Amino acid sequence: PVIGLTATTEEKLMAEFYDAGIIDHVTKPFSKDDLLGVIVKNIHAEGLEISIADNAASSNAEMEKKLQEICDDFGDEFFRSFIQDSLSEIDRLFDLLEEAFSNKDYKSVYQHAHDICAVSGNIGMGKTYKISKTVEKACLSENFEPVSEHMTELATTLNEEKAEVNKLKSLIKTDI
Repeated sequence: PVIGLTATTEEKLMAEFYDAGIIDHVTKPFSKDDLLGVIVKNIHAEGLEISIADNAASSNAEMEKKLQEICDDFGDEFFRSFIQDSLSEIDRLFDLLEEAFSNKDYKSVYQHAHDICAVSGNIGMGKTYKISKTVEKACLSENFEPVSEHMTELATTLNEEKAEVNKLKSLIKTDI
């Protein structure tokens, strides 16, 4: 994915940039937080991951470690924004996942489960990641029968892990 850095806001030029293949842009002058915010937004949108989500946290201690690493690497302001944006994105994706599932649109179920894997893995929600991965694999193998059970499990786990992330977010040391 290409993110454009530009000094222009002229609509005609911006349209040409998007036609040429950029997926988003940041207008100069910009801050580090502006740029990181656009990168994170597009990481989620493209289903990319900041880290290897197969190593996503499977316990609260691992989740806390993952969150602390994000804070240490990017700073407090970005950390808090990133976590809030990630949780909001997971909510949005889960709503889309439920809608696709109710419409038996398994291609979209696969895509939304895949996207939830990316976002949840980035912030250490390992159980949510694993269940989403199971839904994704079921759709890939066209074994749709267990998806309903996994959807129920995902809804419960997602809410539990979101609560844990919010609790841990307030405990993370940000004065490093």
